[in-house]
Amino acid sequence: MDAKAKKTRKQIWLIFTFVAIYSLSLGLWENYKSVWLEANGYSISNLSLIISGGILLTALISLGISFFFKGISPRNIIIVCICIKLLSMISLVCFFQKNISQVFVFVIFMIDTISGQLVVFSIYPLLSQTAKSNKIYSKRKLIEYLMQDVGLAVAMIVLSLLVKDFLEYNVILIISTICVFASCIISFFFKQPKIEKSQISFSRIFRDKILNIYVLIFCLFTNISYYLIFGMQALLLKNLAGLSMAQVSIFLLVASLCGDIFGYLALWKLTPKNPYITFTLKFVIRFFLYFLVACTGNSIMLLIAVFVSLLVSRAYENVIDAPYVNRARKQEQFIFTNYSNAIGSLGKAIGIVLSGLLFPMGMQILFGVGVAFMVIQLVSGYYLIVLHRKDKVNAIIYSILDD
Repeated sequence: MDAKAKKTRKQIWLIFTFVAIYSLSLGLWENYKSVWLEANGYSISNLSLIISGGILLTALISLGISFFFKGISPRNIIIVCICIKLLSMISLVCFFQKNISQVFVFVIFMIDTISGQLVVFSIYPLLSQTAKSNKIYSKRKLIEYLMQDVGLAVAMIVLSLLVKDFLEYNVILIISTICVFASCIISFFFKQPKIEKSQISFSRIFRDKILNIYVLIFCLFTNISYYLIFGMQALLLKNLAGLSMAQVSIFLLVASLCGDIFGYLALWKLTPKNPYITFTLKFVIRFFLYFLVACTGNSIMLLIAVFVSLLVSRAYENVIDAPYVNRARKQEQFIFTNYSNAIGSLGKAIGIVLSGLLFPMGMQILFGVGVAFMVIQLVSGYYLIVLHRKDKVNAIIYSILDD
């Protein structure tokens, strides 16, 4: 292995290590931040607006960075944002259940959400400067999923040991803050990618029909339908399925770990060659189970639907998303990632707001609306496969004619 290959390999593993530790912090904090807010006096409807508001602001800021700071390095975005996130998390730890203004807590929470999401948005654009492929994209996602589940396991242990006036949720936040500190140190060792501003073109992305259908329809409605159900998954299982918080943690951990195992098997062994079959396995089964919950209102069926959804949600990223993400050149990867994540965040925010509004109406209404949004997701997803396959055939024909 030559020196250049060694440096490339080292950079990839450094980024993967960062992803692992940072995802561990997300697994601890993201699953329980809604309960943390509830412990500080926020209602379910209010906290859904707070969480979705932070997501929307992140989308706007990420788009602004892409358009007004053309050619900015994703490495610099990661370093600045993770330092800001670290300070905001320390503040939240210190002000937990203190007699301070809820507005102040809200502002700090917004800063934490925005900076944390911008870090996530910037990881693959940084990685793609070193290595760009469908498999690399999927490996990065699987590391995220696995370490978030490890974080969930740590949180479950904390919950089982500490039960006193919501103190355990602040302990979870403290451990998450330590992980963010460790990942912050690692980020300073990232290699600075060379990006020529003259090579970056916004119009190239917006002229691509496949990319725009993927972002503006598929990503948007996929996130609406998913976060409508899973935006406040801990509260979904606790309030609608009737589980205790300890049972919620065990359920989410088992389902997620099974999903990690299935995701790794799918990447190396169990991915069908036909993308239509892959898409059907990932989404149509989920659609059918959502429909059954909407019809029956049965809590056991709800648990089955959530378990299966978490099981398949980690699989087939290399087929469902990676081919479209990697259509963007590596020079425009940061712009495209921010563009797609901004639209996806809009869908996520809409889903969480709808979740908060529909929560009091019961599981049948909640899942029924989720089914309606999934119809658009499924139609657009199958249409994308048709366009992508046709595009590949045309590319082969053109290359033969050129020869």
